[in-house]
Amino acid sequence: MGKLRLPTLALILVLVSQLVPGIDLTHHLETSRVYHEMIAQGRVLLKNPYLLAGQQSTFTYGIPFYTVAGILWYLTGRFTIDFLMFLTSLLSFFVVRRVIKDVGYQTMALVLLWGFVVPDSYIAYSANFFLWLTAYLYLEGKRHYHIPLAIACLTHPFSVAVGLYYAYKEKKNIILIGIFLLYHLIITFVFTSQEGIVLPNIINTLIARVAIGIFPVLLYENLSKKIIRIVSVGLVVLVSISNGVLFLLIEPMQIRGFYEEYQTLFKTFPSISGNMRAVDYDYLPSAYYFHRKGLTINTGSFFESWIPHTRRKWESAKEYQQHLEEHHIDYVLICKRCGTVFPGAHPTEKAILSSHYPTIWKNQYYKLYRIHRVGQVP
Repeated sequence: MGKLRLPTLALILVLVSQLVPGIDLTHHLETSRVYHEMIAQGRVLLKNPYLLAGQQSTFTYGIPFYTVAGILWYLTGRFTIDFLMFLTSLLSFFVVRRVIKDVGYQTMALVLLWGFVVPDSYIAYSANFFLWLTAYLYLEGKRHYHIPLAIACLTHPFSVAVGLYYAYKEKKNIILIGIFLLYHLIITFVFTSQEGIVLPNIINTLIARVAIGIFPVLLYENLSKKIIRIVSVGLVVLVSISNGVLFLLIEPMQIRGFYEEYQTLFKTFPSISGNMRAVDYDYLPSAYYFHRKGLTINTGSFFESWIPHTRRKWESAKEYQQHLEEHHIDYVLICKRCGTVFPGAHPTEKAILSSHYPTIWKNQYYKLYRIHRVGQVP
C-alpha cells in the first residue's frame, strides 16, 4: 500500500465506527444537554435533577468539553457528541502524521483511536487528543507544551497518569500534575461514594488509555524498535478484538439507529412523575430520553456504576419491596430484551415484578410497573 493509503484507510475505519452508538453515548449526550440548559438559562446546577435521584454531580470529569458541547448544542442538538468526536478524529489524524513518521506507526495509532470511538468515549477521546498534541509540542521542543497537558489532565483523570511521565522528564511539571491528581482524587471520592464502580473495567480501561496516551513519546525513548513494534501490535490486536466483540454483541435495535428508531421508543410512554428505577440496555437509552421535569431515575448515567445498581439478586419479594421503599421508588422500568454484553435484570427481579406489581405500560422493548409503597407485599 502507498504511504498515504494505509493511514487514510485507518482514519476511515475510525470515522465510520462513529455511525454506531456506543455504550457511553447517552451519558455524554445527557450531560451535554444539562450544560446546555445551564448556559441557556444562566444558572448553575450542581446536581443533575433527572438522574441518580437528583444527586448526580454535574461538575466532575470533562468540564471544559461539556461546556463546549453545551454551547454547540444550539446548532447540532443530539448530534453534538458525534460531531465533536468526528472533528477530534480529524485533528488527531493530523497530529499523528506530524508526530509519527513511520506509516506503520501512524496506522497503529489511528486504529488505537478506535478504542475510544466505538464506545463513544467523548471526554477521554478529547483528553487523548490533547495528550498527543502535548507529545508533539514536547518532542518539537516547544515551551508551551504544558498548556495542552493541563487541559488533558483537567479533563480526565487517566491523563494524570500520562502526566507523570512529563513530571519525571521535567521536575517543573510536578506541581502541575500534583494539583490535578489531588483534584481528581477528590471528585473521584465524591463520585464513587454516590454511584459505586465496576473495578475490573476501570483498571483495564486505565491501562489501555494510558498506553495509548503515552504512545507517541515512547517512540522517541531509547527503547528497542522491536519492543515498541511488538507492544504496538499487541495493543492494536487487543483494541480490535475487544471492540469487534462489542460489535458482535451489540443490541439489535441499536444497529437500527439511535437517533431515529429511538425517537419512537418511548412515544406512547405514559405521563408520570416521581422516582423511577430503570433496568436498561447496555447503552442506557433511558438516561437520555427521560430528561423530563418531575421524573427522576434513581440510577446515574455512568455505565460502570449502572451494573451494580441494577444487576443484583433479590432473595425475596419482601427484601425487594424494602429496597423500593427506602429509595422512594414509584415505578420500575425494565428492559425485555437486554442482556447481550451484560445481563439485564436478575431473574429474581423479573419474577417479583411480574408476580406482585401491575404493568401499566409496555412495548416490544420495555415494561413499566407501578410500585405501591404503602403496606407489605403479599
